[in-house]
Amino acid sequence: MAEAVLDIKQWGNNLGVRLPAAVAREARLHVDQRVRVSVEGDHVVITQRIKVGLKVWTTKVTGTVERTERRREGLNVKRSFDDKAWADLIVLKKDGAVGEETTVTLDEWTHVERA
Repeated sequence: MAEAVLDIKQWGNNLGVRLPAAVAREARLHVDQRVRVSVEGDHVVITQRIKVGLKVWTTKVTGTVERTERRREGLNVKRSFDDKAWADLIVLKKDGAVGEETTVTLDEWTHVERA
C-alpha cells in the first residue's frame, strides 16, 4: 500500500496537491484523468434518474456520506484478462432513527447536492 503525507499548495486561485508516482500508480491515476472529490460527513441529497425499458422515474435519498469508493464491477462475459469496469459509489447513512446505510452507484444521471 502506497501512502504519503502531502502539503497543499496555492495554485492560482485554487489549492493543489502533487501526488507521488507510487501513489498515482497504485490508485491507477493518470494525467488528465477526471476524479471526483467529496468531503465525508457531508449531509447530501442524491437524486437518481432510473430507466427500465420505456419507463423513467426519479428517486431521492438523503443522508450523511460515510465514505466514497471505486469498486471493480464484474462483467457477464470475460473478454480479456485485464477487462476493467469500475463503478464510483457513495456509502450513505440515511436519515432516521435506525441509522440504515445504503450504497448509491453514481452514473451520468445522478445529481448530488448538499442538504
